[in-house]
Amino acid sequence: MDISHHDLLQKNFGRLVNNDTQHDVKFFVGKDEVVRYGHTLILSAQCPYFATAFQAHWKEGSEGVFRKPNIEPEVFDIILQYLYAGQLKAPWDLIPQLIEAALELQLSELVSACEEFSSQVITEETVFQIIAMSFRHDLSKLQSKALEFFDVNAQSLVMSDDLFALEPDVLVTVLSRDTIELDELAVWETIVRYAYHRNSYDHKGCPLLQFPEPPGRIVVKVSKDEVDHPESPVMAGNPSTIIYESTLVDVNLCDPTIDGKDVVVDLKQDQFLSVRVTIQPLLPAIRLAGLEPADFARCMKGTGLIPADLCRRMYRFHALPVGYPKDFPGPRQSRSTLLPRKQLSTVLSWIAEAMT
Repeated sequence: MDISHHDLLQKNFGRLVNNDTQHDVKFFVGKDEVVRYGHTLILSAQCPYFATAFQAHWKEGSEGVFRKPNIEPEVFDIILQYLYAGQLKAPWDLIPQLIEAALELQLSELVSACEEFSSQVITEETVFQIIAMSFRHDLSKLQSKALEFFDVNAQSLVMSDDLFALEPDVLVTVLSRDTIELDELAVWETIVRYAYHRNSYDHKGCPLLQFPEPPGRIVVKVSKDEVDHPESPVMAGNPSTIIYESTLVDVNLCDPTIDGKDVVVDLKQDQFLSVRVTIQPLLPAIRLAGLEPADFARCMKGTGLIPADLCRRMYRFHALPVGYPKDFPGPRQSRSTLLPRKQLSTVLSWIAEAMT
């Protein structure tokens, strides 16, 4: 005879969740130390973390009292329900906290379940939070799906303020992908807005993104602050990076302006330096090899935010693309095997116009 009463077991064990009459373990969870109850045998059987705590005679395990101020009560309730009854019911907004708690409690299957659920709710509203979470906890499958979603929706997503929640190294990884459907000027706009936001400047009205019509250019003029500290380094964005006043001369900001054509942007020295420091580690996100020299001169060179050496390598690539340095990434590869990226964008725009 073969009998299965899984549903009955699930129901009966579910009754023991947070049962205050038959418990032998207490939990104080959240900042307010809300009390939850547990059972040594069930917790040991279901959770490696608690099994170690009880068997290795940790102080918490011996006393039967655990304090988890970093796990909110509603998150801990979900974990108890999962451990006792094998049920997982959680809204998306608690998933990031649930993953952190599951990692702490060594519940790898719960982490995988959260990862799978998150991959099914990737939208324009959630994608940046999911990307950040996947990088923070090294969730490779979730990361891959989130980045694929970003690639095909990049043009609209880079305009979202949610992007500012990404750490600089994550942003570079996201924007430097070969498969991203975004031109290089759009990548430049994104990192400039990001740098402005990181330094608490108005990223929506950023003057560096008011690109003029050819042959005009963006030209930055840096004015000294009222209080001059020539010996003091200016630090911002990346605290390990120091830029001194002398580095202002590494890009020629004194090209003759074209009256009536150029957009001249006046920036205070502190503002210029703080934005410059923040942007430096983000520059690898831009494939300068995929940018027309005229667009580079019009929109980027005159800002003074691009190091002189990088400018030289960019022009060298366009002069002799066959022999460009290995550390200077080439243009992005188009998803299409029939058309180069620029031609593909043009064809898609023609199709869009024809359909309207």
